[in-house]
Amino acid sequence: MNETTSPLFRSLAELGVAHSTRTSARGVPYAAFRLAGALGDLSVTAADEQGVLRLTAHEVLPDAPGERLVEANRGLPLARAYRSPDDGTLEVALGCHVGARFPEPLQVWMLLGHLVASCRLVVEGGGSLGLPELGGSGVALPPTISQVALEDGRAAWLELGTRGDWFVAVADYAPATAVPPGPEADATLQRLQRWIPAGRYCASPEGGLRAEVATPVLGDAAALVDWTAEQARLMLQVAAHHLGLPDLGR
Repeated sequence: MNETTSPLFRSLAELGVAHSTRTSARGVPYAAFRLAGALGDLSVTAADEQGVLRLTAHEVLPDAPGERLVEANRGLPLARAYRSPDDGTLEVALGCHVGARFPEPLQVWMLLGHLVASCRLVVEGGGSLGLPELGGSGVALPPTISQVALEDGRAAWLELGTRGDWFVAVADYAPATAVPPGPEADATLQRLQRWIPAGRYCASPEGGLRAEVATPVLGDAAALVDWTAEQARLMLQVAAHHLGLPDLGR
């Protein structure tokens, strides 16, 4: 996919967003541009890879204390705030699975606006955001809660439902399991926040590590629901492995 055929680049051009084109280490083209933000212009990158649209604001703050990250991620419904493994600055990213139907340019603009609002919440502290209204298909998913299996005998509770124009999956370890204390586990969690294509890690009301995934209701509803649920399950499975969480199934 190149700049001519990519719906992302076509959307940015139609929106009048001046951007440069770069290529990631994996050979994926992405756009780099600037948007007006809470502390002046934000440096933003946008990529469309394997059916996931990812928008990232870089160097939102020069540092990212752990308390600020916990508070920020508690109030963000879609984006995630994390400490960049490269230079320690705070980044805010949102990723959502779009499948075969890429959002319309106006919907891309609304997602960019949500990214800017998320950065403002992180910088100013307090408050919360709702999921952006994208004008989806209006499909409603009856809420369900089920227990799903992870590796090594571990299990998780998976809640699946609809919030506005979004399918949302929330996964918690069963029983609730917190991130181990200490800088090593914290650094691992920051890398996971950056690495995941869509979704975010946050803390549950019980203090356990939670995975939340929101997918816009665009296109094949059944396929989007399946992807959303599996992504939330996979996020907890990957986190348990990389964080070295105790095996509660044995």
